[in-house]
Amino acid sequence: MYVDRLRIRQPGDAQFALGPHVDGGGIERWEDPEYRSCYTPIFEGRWEENDFFDATHRVHAHMSLYNAAGCCTAFLSWQGWLSLSTVNPGEGGLLVNPLLKFSTPYWLLRPFFTRNKTDGDWEIDTSSVWQGAVPGRGQEMNDSLHSELQLSTSMISIPTVHPGDMVFWHCDTIHAVDAVHRGQSDSSVFYIPATPLCQINVDYLVQQRDSFQRGIPPPDFPGGEGELRHVGRATPEDINTLEGRRAMGFEPFEIKSYMTPGEKEIVSKANTTLNL
Repeated sequence: MYVDRLRIRQPGDAQFALGPHVDGGGIERWEDPEYRSCYTPIFEGRWEENDFFDATHRVHAHMSLYNAAGCCTAFLSWQGWLSLSTVNPGEGGLLVNPLLKFSTPYWLLRPFFTRNKTDGDWEIDTSSVWQGAVPGRGQEMNDSLHSELQLSTSMISIPTVHPGDMVFWHCDTIHAVDAVHRGQSDSSVFYIPATPLCQINVDYLVQQRDSFQRGIPPPDFPGGEGELRHVGRATPEDINTLEGRRAMGFEPFEIKSYMTPGEKEIVSKANTTLNL
């Protein structure tokens, strides 16, 4: 389990206005060799062949090379949140660009091209300009830097959600939230991404487990003492189920007979890393 945030957005709010962006690092997608390998067909001009669901390189990618506060260092195969309220389109909810296969090659190749000011045609750009990718921050998009994405019209609101509805989107998906919450009640969610069992996630779980026991924020989140001095804060003893204790790194993962050799290997390594 990747312990993430809770968001409560009140009607009329225009402060929590996340524009189009992609999580999971920014410049790292180009700079880190392993991360870059996730998109080899795209960079080789075979963008139609890129498999966005192949995790071969993602499970080893370094998504935070600059140790910036708030940057994710775990592999989240699916971004996700659990709705705590009824939210209609335009009421402070989620917008996504649904064209994953087409939009991703565009913004990955965008830094290598520029508009010719004379005739408007595209030409090779060998400058150090990386549109929307600043070291230590996520990948951001806008109509100025990524005009062909037509973000002002291609970002689609998800359908109405109710308390208990779970929403997932691919880790390369461009997403945003409504600029203004125009509803009549709060728009509240728990951020709960999908975190597959792999070595970088187990390494993170070790740190997260330690942070939980100490009552401080997990390593991917801004500093501060968190609940360190809170009376009655949660402790490992408050986690009563096997599944919950396992998700938080307090019980070993189970090796099952139907698992593949690779699955059995990572489960065994995970238990060793967790010292269980």
